Amino acid sequence: MSGSIYIIYNKNGAHKILKPRYSNYSITFRAVVNLAN
Repeated sequence: MSGSIYIIYNKNGAHKILKPRYSNYSITFRAVVNLAN
């Protein structure tokens, strides 16, 4: 699944973000995005 694109919806709109190669970084990144929302 590496290289797939995540579409994240937040109050600023939809942003397409390239999925990180490492799953741990991906989980941390998504957690930070959720906190930012």
